[in-house]
Amino acid sequence: MSIFIPQKINVGFQKRSSTYTGKLAYVTYWDDRGKLRKEHSWERWRSDKIDPEEYVNEPTEGFVLNKKAGGYASHWNTRQTYCRVYDPRGFEFEITIENLLFVLENTNSIVGKGLEGKFVYAWSGKDIVLLPTTAPDYKNLQEHANKLHDFVQLKGKDLVAGYTYVTDKQERWTYLGKGKRYQATFYENYRQYVGYEYPGNYYWFYSNDATYPGVKFLKSLTRKIIECVDTDTPHNYAEMVEKLESDLRFSPIDHELTEYIPVTQDALDSLEPGFEHRITVVRQPSRPHNNDSIMSLWKLPETDRGFKPGYLRTSMYGYRYSGRSIAESDVVGRYFTRIEYQLNGNKILNRSSV
Repeated sequence: MSIFIPQKINVGFQKRSSTYTGKLAYVTYWDDRGKLRKEHSWERWRSDKIDPEEYVNEPTEGFVLNKKAGGYASHWNTRQTYCRVYDPRGFEFEITIENLLFVLENTNSIVGKGLEGKFVYAWSGKDIVLLPTTAPDYKNLQEHANKLHDFVQLKGKDLVAGYTYVTDKQERWTYLGKGKRYQATFYENYRQYVGYEYPGNYYWFYSNDATYPGVKFLKSLTRKIIECVDTDTPHNYAEMVEKLESDLRFSPIDHELTEYIPVTQDALDSLEPGFEHRITVVRQPSRPHNNDSIMSLWKLPETDRGFKPGYLRTSMYGYRYSGRSIAESDVVGRYFTRIEYQLNGNKILNRSSV
């Protein structure tokens, strides 16, 4: 997950006798759009009898580790373990144990003096992070935060297919072009069908280093694409385009092109006995297509659980519809493999094929 360093922080307080100064803080921040994050929970938590304070989020020294907090369970109420840290501006706040370990990997804690070096506040998702300026990624994170605050918005006409851009989440996305986006609607047997066609065109990208790698899309570039970082076309650009063209959100199934091919004796003879080999079939061609019942046919060896040689019909999840095997005469010509195509003409593989 990416780490964001804001330019300003906002600190609310509660009175707590277990802290150095009697104040425990809830620290939040203004994002790159000028919005105060977690504003509602921050307002509910803080005491309105203590005025909040705003600070420029600049490197500061003098932080001190105080004590463990949380780490208990009482009936339905559980609380994760945290570590309280004293801020030299006169309050304490809590960080996760993961953050504490990260801090100790990058600086020293001296008894009676506290943590060595300077720190800034950062956020990883919803979690606050005390970030040492000695951390290896600090410089790059700070530069990225400055770009988010000062950057000039890219326009669609500025994007070039094959160029790589960095996002607001510090992910590298390769631009593939503009095109329609479709919503896949789920019907029975979890088969995907063309649903809603979204108005307008979308910007399509591919990323290998995102939290969830694969095809990406954006309706608007606003504060999402920060800058171009590489004008060289990736060596696997053709593969990226191929994955885009096979994505059902970009090019859904064209049911007018669907083909039904009867299962042949040769197809059955080519199967090896056992559950590792199967044919995915439908019982009979139907219209509309979402009424097709998807099944698998497995070849049974002679000694398999006492069944006679033949084929066992199962659902797509492997549960048996019936305890009886199916004779070859009931399979050939009565079951069909289904071949589907996308709007762009691509054949759908690994869905209903022998």
